[in-house]
Amino acid sequence: MSHRRNNTTATTPTRPPAGQRSYIVSIDAGAFANVEIVVGGHHRGGVWTPSRTATVKATSKSHHVYAYVPTTTPSKPSTKPTPFSPQPPASASGAWTKRRERERDYVAAQNRIAAEERAAREQLQRRREEARQLADAARRAAAAAEEARRRRLAEKQQERALREERRRLERIRRARKIANAWSSYDARWCTLSQRQQPGAPPPPPLTFERIPWPVAAAVEPLDGRTTRTRDLDELLRPEAICEFLLSPAHSPEVVPKDRIRAALRRWHPDKFARVLGQVVENDKDAVAEGVGIVVRCLNEMLERENHA
Repeated sequence: MSHRRNNTTATTPTRPPAGQRSYIVSIDAGAFANVEIVVGGHHRGGVWTPSRTATVKATSKSHHVYAYVPTTTPSKPSTKPTPFSPQPPASASGAWTKRRERERDYVAAQNRIAAEERAAREQLQRRREEARQLADAARRAAAAAEEARRRRLAEKQQERALREERRRLERIRRARKIANAWSSYDARWCTLSQRQQPGAPPPPPLTFERIPWPVAAAVEPLDGRTTRTRDLDELLRPEAICEFLLSPAHSPEVVPKDRIRAALRRWHPDKFARVLGQVVENDKDAVAEGVGIVVRCLNEMLERENHA
């Protein structure tokens, strides 16, 4: 707040009329106002000091300029015009402008900080939302992968169970086939033994297919055939001979070693010579070669059993 005495000079202030004191008061509080106060008081050293006990009242208002007079009317009214200035002093206007600029800068800075904080919060919220969505997607993908893994495992278990069932059924079918083939094998050996007895009726010609080979695939005779239809290496494989002779589908009371020895007594070349003499001429070489394959396989089987 600044005070300026009315009708003063820079060197010697003069006393205003008796009973009247005039001041111009400039107030800078975000806006400015020129207030002219007329109060009773006295002059001290060129500075007008209002009376502490004086009471004033507003008499007029114009452009934010208020004129105040004491409650007691002075004896002689002032003949000088009341100073009036609708604009603030130059010093007050400059300070007000700077302060307004500082306020605007401060408000702008606060708004900028608030905007940056709001943007940071929004960005953090977006990142959290993205992280949550990624986590949800990862959980869903993991759940889908786990479900697919369980489904594949169930399918594999089902396929394994089906394979095991097929294998079991195949073993049962194979065992039945071998059991039937073994029965036919024994029966055909009995027929060969009866062919060698004197006084027996003339038997049909003995061909390669009518020989009771010790395999499950050759037990059924093929009537009317005079030549073999399978290659010896394919028909008389060691695996097929071993499976047929040592299968648990027949002769459960006979141990494997005794089965091999019984087969050797039948297929020994010296004992089989009488059977070979009854074979038709076209198949004798093939039958003799097949007998050699069977005997070699039986000797190997017996050697393995002896070293077992």
